[in-house]
Amino acid sequence: MKHFIQTYCLIASTFLLLCSCNFGGGSRDLSGRDSLYTTDYILDLAITRPGEALALLDTAENLKIFNSFESNYLRGAVYYNG
Repeated sequence: MKHFIQTYCLIASTFLLLCSCNFGGGSRDLSGRDSLYTTDYILDLAITRPGEALALLDTAENLKIFNSFESNYLRGAVYYNG
């Protein structure tokens, strides 16, 4: 019985540790993003001012706000809409 309780506590502790981790990494805190570097704002600019949207994308990519998939997706949306 003692072995069962120790195993259960170990599994429960590991599960709680994994649940509390930030799987995306600490550098991608969405609450701290500047409003200029959000996907919604860039997609809104893609229709009216595509050049400015591309410039914001370049800056966001240099600052590592978006990963390469997000940057390429948004860049494609800008080229398609612009």
